[in-house]
Amino acid sequence: MMKKFRLLTAVVLCFLLVMPMLALAADDTQTTQLCEHPEENWLWIIDKNATCTEDGVKHRICKICSKTDSEGTVIEKTGHELAAIEAVTPTCEKNGNEAYWRCKNCGMCFSDAAGTTEADENTMIKPMTGHDYKETGRTETSCTTAGVITYTCTHDNSHTYTESIPTIAHADNDGDGNCDKCGMGMNRDSKTGIAGFFAKIGMFFRNVFWFFNEVLKGWVKT
Repeated sequence: MMKKFRLLTAVVLCFLLVMPMLALAADDTQTTQLCEHPEENWLWIIDKNATCTEDGVKHRICKICSKTDSEGTVIEKTGHELAAIEAVTPTCEKNGNEAYWRCKNCGMCFSDAAGTTEADENTMIKPMTGHDYKETGRTETSCTTAGVITYTCTHDNSHTYTESIPTIAHADNDGDGNCDKCGMGMNRDSKTGIAGFFAKIGMFFRNVFWFFNEVLKGWVKT
């Protein structure tokens, strides 16, 4: 009789120990299954979208009985999707940049392909150099033709500009009626028609006057 009592006591104790475990298992099953309705009747609702760096949260609700999974489910963070930005050499008129990587999803920038070192995109910019012009050619001016100075950028020889040098004035210091610099007949060949005729007449009398003036100066000296 005593043995039967002990056996019955042991069975009761085992039953009391197993019951909580069964209850927990039943709760887990209920959480996983949500309700008795098929899974195609469950509707997932996003509570917080996952980002590149933070997890999101979603929960589900049965469209038939409206039972809700109150604990929710974690949506794992997506991680960065990096795109390489190639290095660009700055020019006279355009900025360049260092090589870096930008996330297609969030726009964050990194100085390494692994995405471990965050970088400010503005610090990746290399400013344009600007022009540095030097004289590279010169055509000298004359009495009739303007001269030209050519300047070329030392950074890019496709960038050039020119500067005009004004013509110089005719000069007839020896009084022969021709420019001392270019030989052009002054007040004669430069004029045509009646004006040219009278210019030549005036030049003739000027030369006659100059001749007699020179003779008279010779007599005075003697």
